[in-house]
Amino acid sequence: TLPLGVLKKGVVTFDPPLPERKAGAMKRLGFDNGLNKVAMLFPHAFWREDLDTFGHVAEHPEARGEYFLFYSYRQVAGGALLMGLVAGTASKKFEEVDQQICVAKVLKVLKDIFSKQNIEIPTPLQVVCTRWGSDPYAYGSYSHVAVGASGTDYEILAEPVANRLYFAGEATTSSHPATMHGAYLSGLREAARITETSHYPLA
Repeated sequence: TLPLGVLKKGVVTFDPPLPERKAGAMKRLGFDNGLNKVAMLFPHAFWREDLDTFGHVAEHPEARGEYFLFYSYRQVAGGALLMGLVAGTASKKFEEVDQQICVAKVLKVLKDIFSKQNIEIPTPLQVVCTRWGSDPYAYGSYSHVAVGASGTDYEILAEPVANRLYFAGEATTSSHPATMHGAYLSGLREAARITETSHYPLA
């Protein structure tokens, strides 16, 4: 279940080496830090209760991808949790900027959105900024079909090696790549495969 970014980085050694077919699929599929998030916990929700998502269009082209979409996790988390997304080139720049600057920027965006409704933005109680591209346990956010790759490469990556080495994760499903539920379903798939091919009774 190692992220594709970790596999592509070559920080894990396979002995014997992986089959060329699988190594080729691993090389062809893309994986980079095209998406990062800012999770903000507020003392109270200032956005409408029935609002799950809302967007923001940047005024200037150079700010494209900066905090363009917000997800409310109020119903899921049971608290005033808001998630801001940063994508594309903006996501790569985001990783090079101090967290305090990122927080100041996202709060300004929220103030610009809600000031028109005379709604004051409270100071967040806690903020977490992802850094998927530099995270040594990820080296990126999610997989994609890069130039020269195809959806078949997801299926190749999912193939077990000699019924002893099994692969799961979002980059091993062509039906639901780049998603959390895809990663989860791939885990169920491999658990079933291991059960079917095991030579030993499972308790």
